[in-house]
Amino acid sequence: MSQEGGPGSGDAVTIEEDPSTRLRAAVLEVTPQIRQVLSRYNIPLEDGEDLLQDSLLVVLERLNGGGAPILEPAGFLIGVLRRQCLMYWRQRRSRQELPLDEMEEPRERPSQRRVEHRQELRALLSLLKSSQKRMLFLRLYLGYSSREVAASLGVAQSTVRKGMHRTRRKLRSGEE
Repeated sequence: MSQEGGPGSGDAVTIEEDPSTRLRAAVLEVTPQIRQVLSRYNIPLEDGEDLLQDSLLVVLERLNGGGAPILEPAGFLIGVLRRQCLMYWRQRRSRQELPLDEMEEPRERPSQRRVEHRQELRALLSLLKSSQKRMLFLRLYLGYSSREVAASLGVAQSTVRKGMHRTRRKLRSGEE
């Protein structure tokens, strides 16, 4: 605690709060919102606790002077937790096996038209290199952005855009 001016000087007294006290107050303030965020992102309980701890560490670091001051620790904590939840699902999605050549057959009997379309699609996909198939799968089936595909494959983002353009052109023309 620090005081400005001497005793009886009439100056305002300011209290410097300990960062952990500010953080504790912020957590108590937003506990219902924390539950809501974890629920909205369908985070399992065990993983939710880990994400919350990681978020609290980020906020505590910032409160201890690791960057610009935080005016609203409660709101900042919720924002960090949301980003942690997004990163959680991106990491889970990137760890999934990518079954490029194995497609599940539907359980119901497909119409003749669907069978023909599937056969045409398989024939067109057989024209592609495995790297083109992987890029197509990540981009169109899993919905990755160009940046995420580039990071997953270890190439530049421009390479992904050019590769997707060439792949689409190859599929449209149906030539090797």
